[in-house]
Amino acid sequence: MGSRLLITALLTITSLAVLPVQAASVSESARGIPIAASVDVVVVGGSSAAVAAATAAAEAGAKVFLIAPRPYLGEDMAGTLRLWLEPGEIAGGGLAESVFGKETFATPGKLKKTLDAALTAAGVEFLYTCLQTDVLVDAAGHPCGVVV
Repeated sequence: MGSRLLITALLTITSLAVLPVQAASVSESARGIPIAASVDVVVVGGSSAAVAAATAAAEAGAKVFLIAPRPYLGEDMAGTLRLWLEPGEIAGGGLAESVFGKETFATPGKLKKTLDAALTAAGVEFLYTCLQTDVLVDAAGHPCGVVV
């Protein structure tokens, strides 16, 4: 992969300002943000689709980091309790087959465990309970990192 993305973490808030209501902007002082990882691909999100994208990128040779906003993966299914296949629907391989197997339903625990195992097996590093707060761009305006 050509360019690499940097994942950074803002660990402390250096100062807080009380602003009048009419203020249109806030000026922040320059500061160094520690680099947590240097990767080819950053996936922001913890849905089953995010896990599928992260594992596919890793299997294609990219170094991948996934940032999940919840303390578990699969929020699109486990968080909504949408853990079944519709009548006539079949798990089409990959993660879906791992989650459902021969069944038409899954448990939240099995879903979460399967998604965690898929990332680990693909060599994807990941963090739970993280929110991306900014996208860093290089001088040409291309994304080059995220702040979590």
